[in-house]
Amino acid sequence: MHCVCTYPDGASFTCTEVGNAMGFLIKSPAERQAIVELREADAALHANSRQERKAGIRDETPEFLRLNAVANEAASKVSRWRGGTR
Repeated sequence: MHCVCTYPDGASFTCTEVGNAMGFLIKSPAERQAIVELREADAALHANSRQERKAGIRDETPEFLRLNAVANEAASKVSRWRGGTR
């Protein structure tokens, strides 16, 4: 089964599977970029946490707070199905 679908930004594509036509398996380029940004932000936050823990720092540092804010902002752009908070 073929159908022509559109992303929210207006770009169109052709679906060949019923699952894709339903929208469960597809992601727009913007969604894919938001997922990448979320993964990068989470990785930076966790790397900083490991480094601070190794250094014996037990309190939230300004760098931790900054990275946490970036990760929360990135998570707000990604659906819960993909690991975000939207």
